[in-house]
Amino acid sequence: MTEFILKIKNSAAVVGIKNFLSSDYFPFVTAALTLISYYLGLDVFLIAYIGVTCGLIFLLLDDVSPVLTIFLFMGAMLSMQNSPSTVRGNSDYFFKPEIYIPIIFVVTFLSGSVIYRLVNTCIKGKFKLTPVFFGLCALSVAFLLNGAAQKDYDIKNLMFSAMMTVFFLGIFAVVKDNIIINKKLYEKIALAFAAFSILLIVELAVVYGVNDGVIVNGEVNRNKIIFGWGVYTYYGVLAGMCVPAVTYLAGVKKHGYVYTVLSILTIAACIFSCSRQAYLCMALIYPVCLVLLLWKGQNRKINAVILGVSAIIITVIIGIYNEKIFASLKKLFENFVIDGEIYGSGRAALWRGAIKDFIAAPIFGAGFYGGNANSILTGFQFIPNMCHNTVLEMLSSCGIIGLAAYCVHRVQTVISYFKNITLERTMLALVIIVILFMSLFDMHIFNIFPTMVYSFLVSVLVKSEKKNSDAQTAQTVQE
Repeated sequence: MTEFILKIKNSAAVVGIKNFLSSDYFPFVTAALTLISYYLGLDVFLIAYIGVTCGLIFLLLDDVSPVLTIFLFMGAMLSMQNSPSTVRGNSDYFFKPEIYIPIIFVVTFLSGSVIYRLVNTCIKGKFKLTPVFFGLCALSVAFLLNGAAQKDYDIKNLMFSAMMTVFFLGIFAVVKDNIIINKKLYEKIALAFAAFSILLIVELAVVYGVNDGVIVNGEVNRNKIIFGWGVYTYYGVLAGMCVPAVTYLAGVKKHGYVYTVLSILTIAACIFSCSRQAYLCMALIYPVCLVLLLWKGQNRKINAVILGVSAIIITVIIGIYNEKIFASLKKLFENFVIDGEIYGSGRAALWRGAIKDFIAAPIFGAGFYGGNANSILTGFQFIPNMCHNTVLEMLSSCGIIGLAAYCVHRVQTVISYFKNITLERTMLALVIIVILFMSLFDMHIFNIFPTMVYSFLVSVLVKSEKKNSDAQTAQTVQE
């Protein structure tokens, strides 16, 4: 039996699959298939492709890092015409037997593959306990206790907290000890983000070119910037995550200036998404990325020229259209403060509600589906409508227990980064900061797909915190 299995694993077909999944082309092929499926409405095909490739990564590869590509593109799977969201498509596509039955098989295969990999990791003794793992265990316990003893406690509280436990703790547990740390890993991670940024740029360009009502009388109506998988605020965090990784490639690749241009286009996508969170975040993060690019990166002269020419072009455009640009910005931020008080599209009211929830239930919180700050969304939605601030969400939903566990986890990740400061790990840290910063104004960290990306990045950060990890890995590979 063992010989039969080895024969299959060493067959030309399996070796070819492994080479494809591990290649630099895998993210870009996935991006192309995602775009084709998105515009042709082939959601079931794309879900099957993503589910099967993800399962094969866990079954076949020693290094499961290509799974980041899957995590990223999972966040942009649903086409507009088949979206079950009442805000977007309100389609019954996923309720048809010929659609949901194949998906059930794919999900079962994927789940089995992940469980197999975790069990196999433990059996082989590869699973290593770390302080961050115990911190995530404490955070998971806090999740599971959300809203305990509250009169409006619902089974959905337990279901959602169990899901968060899987995405925070489960992904960390599976990924950390099944990745190989070397410089090639960081380039593969960055290429996944680069491929994803191209998809985002294309889809936003199509929205502006095709959707009616996006631009009216020279002004952008951001409420019309809608995709099958989300709206402009979600787009902002997805595009923002890509910027540090793409800029990193601009500094390490032989023809990195191509990625310099891509980073500028990604910043433009953040701007045209009209996500105020993205504006604020990129104003802080992109300058840091550029300093690292021009200080530590290759091709400094040509990158400096590209950035200089882009700055001149932007200055000229602002000079010509300054009235329209500043009028649009003023309108975009006009409800941030109303009558001298912070309003922020209703966020201030949610934040005040979160504080009331904490006062009413200070130990375990009011729960993810209870209290003033949270409510169940209408339509085909499971994720609760949170208070749009990670710290206040933990306080209101999980009480002081939850906030304490989250603070411990946050401190542990900061300590992990400072144990080994490198350009590559700084790239990871900047992507994590993008997610966390924008989550101070929204619910991204609890929104499944950004959560999966976050957990993956933390796994790599923790695995690479030893300064001699690259040398140890090289020795292990040779042995």
